[in-house]
Amino acid sequence: MQRSGRPKTFSEREERWIVKQLHINPRTSAIKLTLKCKIRFRKSVNPETVRNVLRKHKYHGRVPGRKHYISKANRKARLAFAKMYVKQPTEFWENVIFVDESKCNIFRSGGKQKV
Repeated sequence: MQRSGRPKTFSEREERWIVKQLHINPRTSAIKLTLKCKIRFRKSVNPETVRNVLRKHKYHGRVPGRKHYISKANRKARLAFAKMYVKQPTEFWENVIFVDESKCNIFRSGGKQKV
């Protein structure tokens, strides 16, 4: 029996492929996925259609949480470094120059990016 309504744009297999592409690179935008779909499936679709597929599979555009940049090995090394200097006398610290470390982006904004 034929069902009523508009036919689905993507088959289940094509939807799984789209989700797999997002697993491979979580920072891929819906627009880039749309272009990949156009090449792979020869279907010209709107990026919103790709977003709908991703939402259907519980993928929503969110800003990712901050990555903890300090590994366990680096954490131990930092602690050892700090313990080495914690008991230094005041005279030692009078000869130390403290420099403020600041981050400067040249090519990218460094802003948050949705995944």
